[in-house]
Amino acid sequence: MSFTDLTIRLPRGKPPMEGQNPFILRCDQAVEQGRRLVARKAVLTTCVAGKPHFDISSEKLVVFLHKDMTEFQGLGNSLSISGLPALPLPNYHYYSNQETWVPLKGFRAGVTDRWGEFVFPVFGGRWNDLGQAAIRLIGEGKGRFEGEWRLRTGWSRKRGSPLDGTLTYRYGDLWRGELNAFYLDDQGQDRRAMKRQLDGTPIRPGDRGFIRTKNRIQLNQNLRLDLKAFQASDPAAYVEFRASSLHEEELPETSFDLRYSKHNLLARLTGRENLQDFSYDDASRLTPKFLSERPFGRFELFSQPLVQIGENVPLVLDVSAGTGFFRNRFDDHATNTPVEQAFRVDAELELSSPFVFGEFALRPYGIARDTWYSDGPSGRASNRKIFEVGMTISTRFEREFGVESALFRLHGLRHEIIPEVRVFNRFLVDRTPGSYFQFDEIDALDERSALDVGVLQRLMTTDAKGKPHEWMWLDLTQRFHPNSHRDNGGDRLGIFAFEWIFRPSRTLRFLVEGERDWDKGDFKTRNIGMAVEPIQGWSLAGEWRSGLDRDGEGSFTTGVQFWQRWSVNYGTIYDFDQSRFRTSSVSLVRRDHDWSLVFRFDKDQIVGDTRFFIQFLPNFLGIGANGPNYIAGDPAFGVRNTTLY
Repeated sequence: MSFTDLTIRLPRGKPPMEGQNPFILRCDQAVEQGRRLVARKAVLTTCVAGKPHFDISSEKLVVFLHKDMTEFQGLGNSLSISGLPALPLPNYHYYSNQETWVPLKGFRAGVTDRWGEFVFPVFGGRWNDLGQAAIRLIGEGKGRFEGEWRLRTGWSRKRGSPLDGTLTYRYGDLWRGELNAFYLDDQGQDRRAMKRQLDGTPIRPGDRGFIRTKNRIQLNQNLRLDLKAFQASDPAAYVEFRASSLHEEELPETSFDLRYSKHNLLARLTGRENLQDFSYDDASRLTPKFLSERPFGRFELFSQPLVQIGENVPLVLDVSAGTGFFRNRFDDHATNTPVEQAFRVDAELELSSPFVFGEFALRPYGIARDTWYSDGPSGRASNRKIFEVGMTISTRFEREFGVESALFRLHGLRHEIIPEVRVFNRFLVDRTPGSYFQFDEIDALDERSALDVGVLQRLMTTDAKGKPHEWMWLDLTQRFHPNSHRDNGGDRLGIFAFEWIFRPSRTLRFLVEGERDWDKGDFKTRNIGMAVEPIQGWSLAGEWRSGLDRDGEGSFTTGVQFWQRWSVNYGTIYDFDQSRFRTSSVSLVRRDHDWSLVFRFDKDQIVGDTRFFIQFLPNFLGIGANGPNYIAGDPAFGVRNTTLY
């Protein structure tokens, strides 16, 4: 089918791209061939102004309409920007869900105590064509390869020139993953907390780096393989140059996880190993040992009905079994390196009978567990049996209210009350956990009983468009210890957990959550936060976190937008225990049509670093551009510094 003098709007694809300006294509002549459109004398832009501020003219433009994006191939191109003569452009191949095809993604220049004077440009783009060609060499497939590459490099006076690269890749629904690598001939000293090995040996500068990869391969509908690998030159390299990743992502490791799932069956074969002589714990600190699985197999059967023991009263079976070789591998720098390894076979059988009695849902259950160890601290094989019984009772009350409020976004209100009681008793446990090597939570099980009484309340409403909205959430749970002398130091009152989330409007949110330890007369954890936008374009957020016997940390962020394109942002974290500011940051941001510019000053008392830099982010043609990451901004709890350096 042929067209002349055509103007069409082409979509970007799936979220989050679909919310951005569409592509506007004008051409003298076009031929449609299925999902392929070939246009002659074509003009492409994303500017919605009557007279576009910019456009790309192409002698020939080929457009492919995919389900999740639009693909462009331009030949004989030139770029026109308002007020400037047309500039020739090379042929391009572009996907609507990617950033601009210009390799320069931005640069950052400034001075810090840690790096000295520095300039760090960032390059990146897509490698879809190269990846697709490699797939064809292996064998023709039905999927489409998508990949991105990014390289951060440059120069710094104090520490040298880093090479920091990332590859991401995806082949249809069959395979996806990422590879992250870093290298630096380090000429300076680390400023973060980890400066020594476990035995006090200092970590020396020099050739430093790390490589980390994560992959997921879908072998078939039911079979999946996850592969991870991590290798670093020293324990401080990842902490120094990827501090946010270490704290916010799962711990880096080398492992595989082969998983088969179908209906209520799950079978897994896993393995974990350490490629270096150090490892991290959940608090991102060095730990003397790493749990190695060589390998470990699991089988689980979930909620399998066996028989009907009464009307609408089934007997349900859950089975979990695992076997494998475990070893606690100790760091070469650890002061105490005992031999802790054993072949373990573990099986757990649970019988339950969920049923409804009047307005109440009940689930009584019983568990029997048997665990066999080939070795232990005594040097002999041993067997361990554990039994547990318990019950859960819950019900629900709800009521509708005809409440209307434009200020608080209320269009009707539904109140739900969900009380729940949980009780369990773990008994006849063979010996104490100290009689066995401690590999995971199974080995730490001991005799214990508890009663949890909780109530969840929810207030639900809808917005003006009829979209459901959770207006308030209140969850309270109190634990009681029947055998308090054994389980809780003689105090029958256990932990009191609470969580309150209140979102009365789009511009106002509250959060209060924590755990109260009645025996110690203190809170194990506390988190209080508020975010508000008092007027459009001005956001405020504050938060306070603390733990047991600690005053905790407080954070405050604010961002103000003015003159449409400018914003100023400030964020700080204050340590109440040490009575000092931990970090402070202020930034001035200019968001323009085709670029963003950030002027930022940071003061980091944790690592003793002061930073000032200018960051330039070209949003070439405004196509698929990402805005700058900076502290504060939209209302949100917490202060997060997303910069790598």
